[in-house]
Amino acid sequence: MAAFLDGRNGLAARLAGQLLARCRELTTIVRDLEAEVTTLINRLVPALLSPSSRTLQGLAPSEARTMTERLNP
Repeated sequence: MAAFLDGRNGLAARLAGQLLARCRELTTIVRDLEAEVTTLINRLVPALLSPSSRTLQGLAPSEARTMTERLNP
């Protein structure tokens, strides 16, 4: 898209360029947040899966396994 917009003039090209830049910014933000959330979840999973945990009462072993597999593919 950037290559397509390169050298184009006018309002539409300028707006498209601004939107493209904003999409790039948001993609970076989302990736950073995803990494942060993944780190937090990986830190919490052992406590959530421990037998003495009261965080998720009633969590069946199969559900715990499924959750762990989804978090750590």
